[in-house]
Amino acid sequence: MKKYTTIIIVLAIGILSGCNKDKLSTPNADVTGIWAGTWSGDIDTDYGEILIEVVQNGSNLEGELFLMSGSNLQNEGTDIEGTVYGDEINIRQTSGSENSFNGEVVNNTISGRVKYGADWNATKIPSGELKILNTFECPGEFPKYIAVDDKNIWVYDGYDSSIIQLSKLTGVEEGKLVDFAPWDSDYYYARGIASDGTYIYWSYHQQITKVLISNPGTPKDFEVIKIPEISNLSNLFFDGKYFHVVDGIGDKAYKLSKSGTLLSTIDMPGLCQGIISDGTDIWMLQSSPNILSRYNEDDKLVEAYRLPNSLNNRYSYHDLSHDGQNFWVLVNQSSTNPSPSNPDKYYLYELGK
Repeated sequence: MKKYTTIIIVLAIGILSGCNKDKLSTPNADVTGIWAGTWSGDIDTDYGEILIEVVQNGSNLEGELFLMSGSNLQNEGTDIEGTVYGDEINIRQTSGSENSFNGEVVNNTISGRVKYGADWNATKIPSGELKILNTFECPGEFPKYIAVDDKNIWVYDGYDSSIIQLSKLTGVEEGKLVDFAPWDSDYYYARGIASDGTYIYWSYHQQITKVLISNPGTPKDFEVIKIPEISNLSNLFFDGKYFHVVDGIGDKAYKLSKSGTLLSTIDMPGLCQGIISDGTDIWMLQSSPNILSRYNEDDKLVEAYRLPNSLNNRYSYHDLSHDGQNFWVLVNQSSTNPSPSNPDKYYLYELGK
């Protein structure tokens, strides 16, 4: 009896060893990158979008995940960890709901099941790295928003609600716009600025203000454009034909006519900290994760670029502009131990592909 038992055990071990060897010999799928897709539950109202940034080290994964429920951002980004063995992937949230996403990787597409009862799928977005072409230290006590035109860089300083004019070539301060909200002190604060070289525009609450710039100093000739459909305008870009803004929460982007008519809306996972148009597509600065995303005319995410130092949490990106050729971003480099004698520093980066 012992003899047969021993034979059976040896055969079982041999079979199991062969199975494990086959599984381990299958190359792991390459999942490093940015993935975008959708999820849907068992009822019609349970659905949304998903955005994942994954860094792979062998079979181990880490990164950040964003979920939208319907058209509302469900989280501001949660850390993830996971594994990939062959074409089988498991991603786990390490904070919040601690949900898990299981799936199969096939030709840069993942499909599978969420632990708490939903199907999900995601596609790997073509991505790359942006290069730093130029760097200027940013003036102002509390720089918040930027605009770039053919000759100038404009920086909104939240400390005294002024707009600082810089040379685009040298970064040297050339002037300052002050006292630019005389009609109502409640709106003496900008949530985004833009420039076309002749006018400065800034957004706040439900309006965009247009100001003629003749010389640095106190600008004249105000025009207020009302935007009643959007409650809290933030960030701003003007492409010469349309305004582009995001909402105060940062999970929606809007395209507006010159007169303020709402033309289209883009829902997105991840927090949007800046927006521009290149004349065809929309580009958005998403600070969580730190990527620059391109949306096509159908409002679909089609390309993403990692921002320099995006994996270093001492760098954060606050606003985006475009000069017709390259991107400009406002960067906060956090001090290790911030203090009045060792404050955070702000920089302007000119970025190119």
